[in-house]
Amino acid sequence: MCSVIKPVLYNLFKHHLYFIRERINHVNSIEEFDQLYSQINIIGSSQMDVYTGDLMPNTIANYILKKINKAGNPTTELYMNWLNYPKTEYKVVQLIDNSKWVCRLGREDKERFVHIHPARNSYLAFRVKANTLKTAILLLAKNKVDKINNINEERIYFVRNSYLNLSPVKSIDKLNELFKLISIINYQPNN
Repeated sequence: MCSVIKPVLYNLFKHHLYFIRERINHVNSIEEFDQLYSQINIIGSSQMDVYTGDLMPNTIANYILKKINKAGNPTTELYMNWLNYPKTEYKVVQLIDNSKWVCRLGREDKERFVHIHPARNSYLAFRVKANTLKTAILLLAKNKVDKINNINEERIYFVRNSYLNLSPVKSIDKLNELFKLISIINYQPNN
């Protein structure tokens, strides 16, 4: 499992496509699926932007830390000054791959006060609803464990109902969004 250097708070389940793919790839048994299922609530219930670029999480974190402080080790006070907090609650930083990232003050963990995530609808990111992302992750992982290649409405409903306590997908547009997300997660570029 991938972790990010301190003091950065970066929810990889919500915001990093490579991490999501790797997390699903590491599910090979029902026990590993159950562990993934127990972690999935970290995604929450709103919308989020998922980074699709090639930069790894710690590369992103290090780049942003160096933007805040050339030494790459900011204190909470230095970070708040950089943000111009409380006057400004966030800053947008562009990375070397032209992706844009929002930096805000992380308040829940004193050791992870640099909260980052891809900027809304920015380059190398796509916007997705939490339940759509959770459904896609659990569906792909469950199919892998059950050795099922078929992805259809019945299988989607099974996962949504059994694991997420969600109703069936309500419209063809929402179903198409889910199929599109599944294909994005499943995409494996030729090396």
